[in-house]
Amino acid sequence: AESAFLEALELRSKVLGEEHPLTNQLHTIHNCAASYLSKGRQTEAVTLLEMVVECQKAKNGPLHEDVGSAVHNVGVAYLRMEEHYAALQSFEESVRIRKSALGREHPQVAVSLVKAGISLMLLQRHEDALWIFREALSVRTLALGDLHPSNARIYNNIGCVHVEFNELQEARRAFESALDIQRNAL
Repeated sequence: AESAFLEALELRSKVLGEEHPLTNQLHTIHNCAASYLSKGRQTEAVTLLEMVVECQKAKNGPLHEDVGSAVHNVGVAYLRMEEHYAALQSFEESVRIRKSALGREHPQVAVSLVKAGISLMLLQRHEDALWIFREALSVRTLALGDLHPSNARIYNNIGCVHVEFNELQEARRAFESALDIQRNAL
């Protein structure tokens, strides 16, 4: 199916031109990239996802929410490839775009902030990760409330950073906050 899709896309491009709506099916290209990711073919996925970013920029301008989402997806692919610095750069760009397009307190900003924090943790930049996780928690709390289930994951990440610093009391408080939210969700 994958090779047939790519062949059809190439044929459409030749017949209709690169800018025709049927050629520029970004959602389908994104789905193909997701398929590559699930099969461990990250390099091909990144190539397609970067194509989506460029097409979204051309279609909507560089600070559109769809560009922010596309850049975020590139970061996810880089995380899976364990290219943490490239992932961080993508997530930081996604945060910047999403803040501009959606506002500083939109939940999608928090999503990219969390991924940036994870990238920072993997780069052993724990102090920066803690700051980013706290910002994500603030954004998500403002947007969705204190007890939103996704806040539990952020508290868990904060707890992990405190463990890295051997700040066990702070880690415990963060883990307990995560547990309280999870209990409340049940």
